[in-house]
Amino acid sequence: MNADNRIPASSPWGAVQYGSVLVDGIITVSTAGHGGVRISAERLRQMPVALRLGRRRWFEEDCEAALVGVAFADELTLDDHRRESMAASVANWFPDKWEAHFGRTLEPGQSYVRDKENFEAATVNQLVADSALGDWHEDVPEGMVGVTAHRRSDGTRGRYLVAADRYAKRGQFGHVIDESVDVVWSTAPELAA
Repeated sequence: MNADNRIPASSPWGAVQYGSVLVDGIITVSTAGHGGVRISAERLRQMPVALRLGRRRWFEEDCEAALVGVAFADELTLDDHRRESMAASVANWFPDKWEAHFGRTLEPGQSYVRDKENFEAATVNQLVADSALGDWHEDVPEGMVGVTAHRRSDGTRGRYLVAADRYAKRGQFGHVIDESVDVVWSTAPELAA
């Protein structure tokens, strides 16, 4: 392939402290704070369109590098566990790309991003807690959690006291206020605004 395998001095995350060639045209770099993968122009042309991030050739290590792993799993000689891990990461963070590449629809619970989008769409007109204080705080009664909540559709904010056992059962993306059960928190401190 004769790809560009040089380890650069800098990356999108700062000065490169360590770099290595994974396979021809795919390098990995680490910096003081982060790292990722860079693919050559030739590898970008070979990458399935569904897995590309436009014309970008750098992929950060936490989520985006999985796109490269899925695209070049054979060349990277990934075992079944690593392939599944890379595919799951793409499903979690890039559900549309996963569906386009694999030709299947993700089910609820298979993608963090998709589940969050669905939650936000379903609760756009509801108050959802975005901060909380436990009953260790002097303004929160015992057995309660003081929350601030936000309604995305109109920007309305409110403060509520929620029974601690109800709050403990909140979903992955937050507690949805039920104004028939949760009580307006009239003594909320300013810091909870």
